[in-house]
Amino acid sequence: MATKKFRSYQEIKLDLDAVIQNLQAEDIDVDNAIKLYSDGQKLIKEMDDYLKKAKNQIKEIKSSFKK
Repeated sequence: MATKKFRSYQEIKLDLDAVIQNLQAEDIDVDNAIKLYSDGQKLIKEMDDYLKKAKNQIKEIKSSFKK
């Protein structure tokens, strides 16, 4: 099983920006648009997971100072 490579928030955002830019092209065909849309949804989920993990890390840091 391949291990998932760590990607920074900025890397994910750059990929999502590229997907959005491609979706905004005037000459995009429907099949490509569907694939890009799917890719974009996966990137949005990846960003959401990243932010949830960061939020949990911040909570842990804050709670460690309350002890």
